[in-house]
Amino acid sequence: MSKNIRISPKHGVNPTMGICMWCGKPTGTIAFCGRLPKDAEAPKYSVVDYEPCDECKEKWAKGVVLIEGTPNEYNPPRPRFTKDEYGEDIYPTGRWLVITVEAFSALISEKAKGRLPAPKEGTVVCVDTQVYEHIYKMFNTVNETEEISTENSITDKET
Repeated sequence: MSKNIRISPKHGVNPTMGICMWCGKPTGTIAFCGRLPKDAEAPKYSVVDYEPCDECKEKWAKGVVLIEGTPNEYNPPRPRFTKDEYGEDIYPTGRWLVITVEAFSALISEKAKGRLPAPKEGTVVCVDTQVYEHIYKMFNTVNETEEISTENSITDKET
């Protein structure tokens, strides 16, 4: 892999400001995109990795994080988040919630408990849409939990 950046004749190093994949807030990072296909200008804000920002890390440390994942790729494409048990690539949708370790343990079958390490605060689990929606509805009914999603929070507007 080359350590050189391909400079865009039109946009130079073509910078973009990083935003958190999980909440959409600026992270303070800057990525230099260089020359993109068709010499396009980089968006003002971009998700540059799946690392949660400090604010999200603080929230995630309070329990088990359930991240909704799907085998469907996105447009524009993003890198896979993980692989499922069959080796299929899984991509995050941006929806997530945090539940207590006790609540997570109560949801897991005895058979699954034997295969999984004991959950602790900060454990991240990727679940499919059907499981995510079931758990969200169950906890939203009990606790009025607020769902966190970046689907509508990632914008390209001035701040």
